[in-house]
Amino acid sequence: MTRATYPKSMTSELQRIIEQGNAIIEELGEGKESAASALKSKWSEITESARSTFDKYAETAADKSAQVIEGGKKALEQGRGYVREHPAQATGLAVLAGVIVGVLLARRK
Repeated sequence: MTRATYPKSMTSELQRIIEQGNAIIEELGEGKESAASALKSKWSEITESARSTFDKYAETAADKSAQVIEGGKKALEQGRGYVREHPAQATGLAVLAGVIVGVLLARRK
């Protein structure tokens, strides 16, 4: 699986949390090797799980973004096709929309 690119703030925050966890492990590790070893192991699992979760959400967001962009492109192309096939109706709709917007803006004043 390819690692997704995270926003800089998310990456910085994750790195800060990992560094704090590592510092705590180092402090606990002095004189208590077996407890520190277990804690290090668990901490590794947690950080890898967090990275995996971030990757999953980043990939999902990228996929959804691509779908929205593709849908927008299709809608734009369909609109252009309609205008090419029915220029008079498209002009009439544009004039009607302009009148409606003008009336609504005039009421606000």
